[in-house]
Amino acid sequence: MNLQPLRDRILVKPIDRVKSSIVAVVMSENPNIGEIVAIGPGKRDKKGRVVPLVVKPGDRIRFGDTTQNHLSFPEWRDENGEKFLLMKEADVCWVMDDELSVA
Repeated sequence: MNLQPLRDRILVKPIDRVKSSIVAVVMSENPNIGEIVAIGPGKRDKKGRVVPLVVKPGDRIRFGDTTQNHLSFPEWRDENGEKFLLMKEADVCWVMDDELSVA
């Protein structure tokens, strides 16, 4: 896939479940954990300088609760039918530790 998000946007591949004693996703909740696939160059500050993003491709993240009506992220599917979400870096709640395993 050759896709480049703009500004402070990130492209995320949702992950259905995570096994962890720290993070638990309720099965009735829409997936709100994913892996960053691509990031934009960053947001411009008031002086016009580009501020790079803190997150990077490969990071596993938890993002805003998608069960709320005000948080609906644009969805995109690739040629294989895989689902991706486009969001701003500000929608990321935290970056997950590498020790967490994905089911």
